[in-house]
Amino acid sequence: MARKMRDSGVEWIGEVPEGWEVNRLQWHLEEIVEKNDPIQTTNILSLTNDRGVIPYEDKGNVGNKAKENYTEYKLAYKNTIVANSMNVLIGSVGLSKYDGCVSPVYYIYKSKDSNSIRYYNYLFQLTPFQKELRRYANGILEIRLRVSSSDILKRSVPAPPFSEQQRIADYLDGKCAAIDVAVDELKRGIEDCKAWKKVIITEATSFGLDDDVKLLQTELGWISNRPSYWKRNQLSSLCRRGITYGIVKLGEPCENGVKVLRCSDVKDGYLDASNVRTVTPELSDEYKRTVLSGGEVIVNVRGTLGGCAIVPKEFSGANIAREVALLDVEESKANPKFIMYTLLSSCFANYVGHEMAGAIYQGLNIATLSKYSFYAPDIKEQQAIADYLDEKCAAIDALVAEKEKLIADLEAYKKALIFELVTGKREVA
Repeated sequence: MARKMRDSGVEWIGEVPEGWEVNRLQWHLEEIVEKNDPIQTTNILSLTNDRGVIPYEDKGNVGNKAKENYTEYKLAYKNTIVANSMNVLIGSVGLSKYDGCVSPVYYIYKSKDSNSIRYYNYLFQLTPFQKELRRYANGILEIRLRVSSSDILKRSVPAPPFSEQQRIADYLDGKCAAIDVAVDELKRGIEDCKAWKKVIITEATSFGLDDDVKLLQTELGWISNRPSYWKRNQLSSLCRRGITYGIVKLGEPCENGVKVLRCSDVKDGYLDASNVRTVTPELSDEYKRTVLSGGEVIVNVRGTLGGCAIVPKEFSGANIAREVALLDVEESKANPKFIMYTLLSSCFANYVGHEMAGAIYQGLNIATLSKYSFYAPDIKEQQAIADYLDEKCAAIDALVAEKEKLIADLEAYKKALIFELVTGKREVA
């Protein structure tokens, strides 16, 4: 028999089972504010969106650098909730499995008697709860919004009996772990697909489609062998306008302005048009040298290095941002799509790694891009290779898209499951 429900009186919670309380989070959690001074630990912990709370050395070379003065950190303990004061609004919260110290921008919470810390950790994962916290956040920029610990603890939350908190947390631990395993497997499958795509592109653009072709050794450090009849080319010599950067400043977005393609829009072999920015036409007119007509090759030289795509005809009149370079390939000299695939190959990646070895700033520049040398067949064979890669890459991209959809479905199911159980819409048997 379905249990009886009642109105919680809180919009984001909705109905809760009879017998559940709804009260402030401060009755269930309390903040720990303990400085690591004098130094009690040198085990620095980091909070990540995908892995939760982990030792800093396990994070790798990403994000903020660790402080050298350990006394500037706060203490955190095993079985405490660690929440980022700004990113808590997007779910940057985790349950620590370690004793250690954390950045002073983090909040640390422990559970009060007869409360499950695991249950309330799941509460922080709820999107409706995060939206509720956003109402109390302060800050000028959206990405720098901060909510105080006091405002977090004053929010009304569902509070089932302790035994039911434990049952819910136990059930979610098992279900979420199984979902996470499935998601990780899908992500590994995506990486395998991308690696296989790179192999196919590299082999086709380096050796062609004839398995029996005679190969000769090259004098280039990034390409070992090449078909005997392929000719050496330098990238800049194939472009009408040479190779150039895009607009220096984007300016303010303008609803009816000129489209500007940024590095975030340029992917591996295609353009993602879902979030293209527009700027005022006057600003774009200052940079007529990079106005697009469609069919050009564009490549990322900053940001997400390696992205390369052909400009679709519907983007005629658009422009490019400064982190994107334009290659207006002269079609009488080379096939633009073959050039795009050449720049997506491991050979080009090897060249970039060779050129950037020892460099402080890891980014491409026009000189490095312009002098890239490679071997290629005549234009007719370039077209055949490009057509072959279009078909192969489309099949791989479709498989990746299918896996990405499964990941999105699993993550949506996980969020829905947590909400239904934490708010009592669904009962644990």
